[in-house]
Amino acid sequence: MAREKRERVFVDTNVFLRFLTGDDPEKAQKCRALFERAQRGELELHLSSLVLAELAWTLRSYYRRPREDIAGTLEQILEMRSVRIPHKGTLRDAVASFAQYNVDFVDAYHAAEIRRRQIRRIYSYDEDFDRLHVRRDEP
Repeated sequence: MAREKRERVFVDTNVFLRFLTGDDPEKAQKCRALFERAQRGELELHLSSLVLAELAWTLRSYYRRPREDIAGTLEQILEMRSVRIPHKGTLRDAVASFAQYNVDFVDAYHAAEIRRRQIRRIYSYDEDFDRLHVRRDEP
């Protein structure tokens, strides 16, 4: 008998936020149930790099979570068997840089993407790229 295909669903940032913060206990429990369904193989969760970027930004700026905790959370999401996300390797690189350097997650992601594409430099006024070891020139 052919194996049934799992339902594919996209998960928005706010679902992760409700689960992680528990700021609305009823919604947090529903989010937990969703992730448990995925863990059992009933669902295939899809998300974009923007979901992780928004999650990192919100946890840092609004919830004041420590950078190391956020990086750990993002890594756990990337390691979930049921999660499908393009360029996981690039995101892992970005998470590592975000944890190691005092930079925004989006800048860490851009630096990882620059390396993945083998781009030689970036034009930017943002000095975060200097810490990320990306050749930066100003226009």
